[in-house]
Amino acid sequence: MAVQTIECKTTTIEKVIVFTDRAEIRRNVPLKLEIGMNEINIINLPNEVVDDSVRISGTGNASIHEVQVAWKEATKKEKDCSQAADLRVKLEAAERERDLLKNRRKIIQKKREALDALIGKLGNTENARGLQFNGDTFEGIANLFEYYEKQVLQFNDFDGSLEKEEKDAQERVDVIRKDLNRYEFSGSVRTVTVILESPEATDAHLNLSYQVYNAGWRPSYDIRVDTGKENHMNITYSGRVTQNSGEEWSGCQLVLSTAKPSVGGNIPELGTLDVSLYVKPCEPPIQPYGGGLYGAPGAAQSYSMRQMSLGGRKEKNLNVVTATVHEQALSSEFAIARPAAIPPDGAEHKVTIGAASFQPNLQHECVPSKNNNVYLIGSTRNSSSLPFLPGEAAIFLDGNFITKSQLKAVSPGEYFTVSLGQDASIKVDYKPAHNKQGEAGLINKNNTQVKEQKVIVKNTRKEKVKVTIKEHVPRSTDEKIKVRLLSPTPAPLQHIPEDK
Repeated sequence: MAVQTIECKTTTIEKVIVFTDRAEIRRNVPLKLEIGMNEINIINLPNEVVDDSVRISGTGNASIHEVQVAWKEATKKEKDCSQAADLRVKLEAAERERDLLKNRRKIIQKKREALDALIGKLGNTENARGLQFNGDTFEGIANLFEYYEKQVLQFNDFDGSLEKEEKDAQERVDVIRKDLNRYEFSGSVRTVTVILESPEATDAHLNLSYQVYNAGWRPSYDIRVDTGKENHMNITYSGRVTQNSGEEWSGCQLVLSTAKPSVGGNIPELGTLDVSLYVKPCEPPIQPYGGGLYGAPGAAQSYSMRQMSLGGRKEKNLNVVTATVHEQALSSEFAIARPAAIPPDGAEHKVTIGAASFQPNLQHECVPSKNNNVYLIGSTRNSSSLPFLPGEAAIFLDGNFITKSQLKAVSPGEYFTVSLGQDASIKVDYKPAHNKQGEAGLINKNNTQVKEQKVIVKNTRKEKVKVTIKEHVPRSTDEKIKVRLLSPTPAPLQHIPEDK
């Protein structure tokens, strides 16, 4: 049997489908098959591979007999992606430079210790007994002391300079090691073994797909509203992709999917809902001496009923390259226009999904019972083919950043609103409520309570604006309590045509 061993990271990633909590990697593995049985070992798949997600298919004149997935221990270098391999080379060079500086400092320390030992021998009385002290002797000692002072000062200066260089080298080592830790992943790796049979020596291709954890994406939006003769709302739809799977996604097609593989696909069982009469709990008999047998507290049974609640010169704007939207049966996929470049660093990488332009209806709204702030609200219909997912939105009004908000889920063709920030030029004064109580009826007396709430709105703008005041109208949960709005008279509901 012919055996081939292929490093997984040397194969080509053709496509990456990113879900919200994982990603699916699709690789192309070229093969050169021999006549008969061939064993293909694809080694060093990342540790983050999802169980039972490995799939093998292929093209060529061969038949797949068996596919096995097994765990395998591997060294760090075997698991390195390209960024990790480059950083490891830089780390080794930085560590060599740091160690060289350490050794040079040790040599200087040895020289200084040897010179100190020489001066120490001169001060030893036993060693000085045989010396004849004369002018030459004193001159020699003076020269020695001068040499000692000069050398010690030189050693100290040199050691101080090397100490600073060593600290700088250690900082470079720490920075590189910190970057390397972002790309390394611990644990075992996986090996895929494929048994193929070929009737001839030929070329073939395997399609390897698997899912990995530590990857995902979230939507984000830039919403820019320009006011003037005509109101315009431009929404730039982006995806923020993160991954720390140990593999680099480079030069491949990137697809963002709204599917959620982690959510179960089985419909829940409805079960049986039982209805029974409520049984009033029996009161325990009065026990003498305040207890049960021999003064112990009496045991009483209690019953409960389960409750169910229902519930000037205009410059041309730059074009935005958008993704291609593919509608699936239960999800949508956004094929990003440019090839992916997502390293396994755990950081967010922004890719453009698309852009849409609308003509919103702008109005002001206020909920004075909560606060007196008046907000500018833009409402429109999603006339694009992009389904908007819940996500963070940066709001810009007339070119100025206003605030950050949350955009709710919006399907194509659905109406939605966007809060564009507070308008301080409109003042709202929420007066204290005035309550009146009384009785009505001759035979059957009915208690009445009238609540009068006054809201004063002041517009400091030069033009007129439409302000919607939102206030609670109580809802009765008892048929004996009737609620009626006396003023203002509520307007009838209006149907909004689909093409508006």
